[in-house]
Amino acid sequence: MKETIEVLATESTQSIKRVEERAEILETLVRHSFDVIMQFDQKFRFMYVNCQVKQFFRIEQGYFIGKTCHGAGLSESFSSFVEDNLTRTFKTGKTQSTEFDYRTHAGMKVFQASVIPEYASGGDIVSTLFVARDITERKKLEVALRKMKEEFNEQKVAFERKNIALQEVLSHIELEKEQMQKQIRANVDTLLLPLVDRLRRKAQSVEKEYIDLLEHNLKEITSMFGIKITLPEVKLSPREVEICNLIKGGLTGKEISHLLNLSFHSIEAHRRNIRKKLGLTNTAVNLSTYIQNV
Repeated sequence: MKETIEVLATESTQSIKRVEERAEILETLVRHSFDVIMQFDQKFRFMYVNCQVKQFFRIEQGYFIGKTCHGAGLSESFSSFVEDNLTRTFKTGKTQSTEFDYRTHAGMKVFQASVIPEYASGGDIVSTLFVARDITERKKLEVALRKMKEEFNEQKVAFERKNIALQEVLSHIELEKEQMQKQIRANVDTLLLPLVDRLRRKAQSVEKEYIDLLEHNLKEITSMFGIKITLPEVKLSPREVEICNLIKGGLTGKEISHLLNLSFHSIEAHRRNIRKKLGLTNTAVNLSTYIQNV
């Protein structure tokens, strides 16, 4: 019996020691927390405050114990705010989470508060923990991010408006371009081609070939062919440009040779150089077909 009592006493002592050790660890964690931690009884009196309370209120920790917020001389607004949340927690048994502003010695700060119920072994709420965390910097970041998002949306809207305006300008330019092309073609059809036809009737056979080519070029005057084959990156020589123009006019190699008074071999050499400069070497693309589609 005596041995049993001694064993129970030893176990009890060890249990008490473990509880004390855990309490000490918890106290250390609470003491070194950056959060403001306050414990209240059912009459809203301070039961415990951690060292951050001194930094928060500029009042020694021991001064608060046994007093209410009003009794400790805290501001009316803060005291009412705390007691309202304590009331809701004791009444509902649920943790209350909210935010509040408080002017500290370092200026106005924003805090996130949690009011947490503490239960006795019987299930009744006997006290509450009021935990407040400084979220001022986080709030500043949220405001900055919100401002950046608003500015981005404004810029996006402005860009979309400019894009719409640009599309309208481009559409207007395209419409003017089409109208100009129609006017040029109309002038060619009514003023130039009749003159070309008269020249053809009076010309010799060789001259007729040039006149046919002139007529073809007049009809293609509004095309992009001349611009594309004379681009600096293409690097075609004047003779090669001339040959390309004749190919587009439907002339064969022999016809071009006869018209330019060059050997057929020279024309073929020019065609090879043209294919190379147009990137058609070692491909199955027909040069005449390619030029017709430029």
